[in-house]
Parts: sequence; structure tokens; C-alpha cells
Amino acid sequence: MRVCHTLDASTVSRFALTVNDPTTPTNRVDPLVASSKREALFAASLWLAAIVYTVGYCSLFGYHRGADDLTFVLGIPDWVFWGIVTPWTVCTVVSIWFALRIMRDDPLGDEAATDPADAADGDADVSDAATQGGKASAAMGLGSRKESPRA
Repeated sequence: MRVCHTLDASTVSRFALTVNDPTTPTNRVDPLVASSKREALFAASLWLAAIVYTVGYCSLFGYHRGADDLTFVLGIPDWVFWGIVTPWTVCTVVSIWFALRIMRDDPLGDEAATDPADAADGDADVSDAATQGGKASAAMGLGSRKESPRA
């Protein structure tokens, strides 16, 4: 049995609208998501390398040592200095370098481009809540919200 569908103008136009709909999921990865994944992978890799080194070094050189084998670096036991202080310092320097040189501040879109602190109605919400005796809730951001005209 053969089934034929007839395509009229309304069916074709509905299909075209569905294909060109911006809410239709695509296979493209948002550059912001790709950048975030790369940064998260770097941070997780740095953490993993630091934890493996710290635990490994401290377990090898911190246990089963006599008091006569103990040496000091800057007044700190050598296994603590080389196993904890040094890798934490290196991780801090690498993290600062990564944050200043590699990470970038990407725009989040048109709606996120405006700063909420600059919005007049956002400031009015906090001041209204504070004058109504809700200073604690306003400080925690729990003040009353005005309805958005778009909602």
C-alpha cells in the first residue's frame, strides 16, 4: 500500500517556519559553552595534577621518617615545603596567569548586556522594600519584584 501526502502551501510554510525557528535545537556548540568547557577542563586538570603530586609526595616522604632524617626549608619540614607549600604556590601562580591571560569575558547576549544595577526599577524595588521595614529581606535580595511588561 502506498501512502501519498499532498503538500499544500500552508504545510510547506509551517515546515519552513519550523526549520528556521531560532528555538529549534542545532548541532552547533555555542562559543561561550565551548570556552567554559575548556576553562573547566583546565581547572580540573590543574586540580588533579596538584592533588596527585601532593598526596603522592607527602605519602612517600612524610611517613616512616625518623627525627634525625628531618630537614627544614625556611623553618618548615622539607616534606611539607616540597609537598604542600610549593605545589599550592605553583597552582596559585598558574591560576592567576590563566585568569589574566587565557580566560576572557564573553558577552552573554543582548539581554545580559545591560547591567541590572543600572535599571531604574531594580533600584526602586530594593529601596521600596527597605522603607517598608524589610531591610533584611532587601539585603538578601528578597524584596518585592515588579512584574515585567514582557512577562
